[in-house]
Amino acid sequence: MNSDSDTRAGFPVESHHLILHRPHRGGRGLRAWDAADEQLVAEARQRLRPGQRVAVVDDSFGALALGLAEFEPTVIADSAALAQALADNAHANQLALPDLRSWQDELQPARTAGLRS
Repeated sequence: MNSDSDTRAGFPVESHHLILHRPHRGGRGLRAWDAADEQLVAEARQRLRPGQRVAVVDDSFGALALGLAEFEPTVIADSAALAQALADNAHANQLALPDLRSWQDELQPARTAGLRS
């Protein structure tokens, strides 16, 4: 099902398609998204309104974050591969790089807030 024509078509976002690649992950015929990504982006785009923001958790290659770019996503993940994929795919689609945070970044303030010096 993941044919070369599927990867060339791009990730569908309303009336256009994003170019998404899987960096350092094998064959060029492998898509950087799946049907769940398509469904989540379509549902979110129906429900979100202009000016709202979104958090994206554990996006693999940027399909969710870039598919929802107009909602200024904050991406929370611990994958080193995601940082490179987001940068490459945002550049390929002339989109701003989403704010990327690791789980440790998010947890650090809460863990140290109660410590005494």
